[in-house]
Amino acid sequence: MSDQIEIIVPPEPGSALALKEKIDTLIVQISDGQWNLGKKFVELGQALLEVRSQKYWQGWGYETFGSFIDMVTEKLDRGRAQIYGYIGTVEKLLPSVGEDQLVEMGISKANDLARVVRAGKVILPALLTKALDPNCDVSEFKAAVLAEIHQDCPESGRWFDPGGFYATPEEKEEILRGFDIAARTDPVIASDLPDHARRKEVMQRLVREYLATYESAVATGAM
Repeated sequence: MSDQIEIIVPPEPGSALALKEKIDTLIVQISDGQWNLGKKFVELGQALLEVRSQKYWQGWGYETFGSFIDMVTEKLDRGRAQIYGYIGTVEKLLPSVGEDQLVEMGISKANDLARVVRAGKVILPALLTKALDPNCDVSEFKAAVLAEIHQDCPESGRWFDPGGFYATPEEKEEILRGFDIAARTDPVIASDLPDHARRKEVMQRLVREYLATYESAVATGAM
């Protein structure tokens, strides 16, 4: 029996060029900040996933895919982990969720939906419908995802996201130290609580401490 030779057909140059132009356009649109960024981040994740799978970066003069990502992060002024996060979310949800559906729901809902897959669960049609529903906001959808992976929120509550912010390494270290002290103050917060429940208890402890110290003085104009 003669040895079989595997013939690898290289990607069409036109496809690579079109994808490169799309990525360049997305970088400009995202940097401009006036576009629907949630959808643009999904499109960027899809495009970068294709670059990696087809190894287009090799024909664009980059030694590694990582060096190509470095170029993207520099132009977008975003961290490597964030860019790889977009790619990972798209990769995790395809092909269970269509590419057009991913773009329609945006990166925030897509990130939350990917948690269902990472938890080893199947995405139910009802949850996908919520992800695609423009009237279902991100907070409501996050609560639905947590319920699906059995991190249920209290029935009387609604998911509250105080939002994120940029922090220097020193600021982040200080914040985490404060969280750690709040968690270890008697009564110690149980370590087996879900992460979201621990974060809530820590935040409430910090807020209560500040209210107890300053609220009365501020309300009476003493400060």
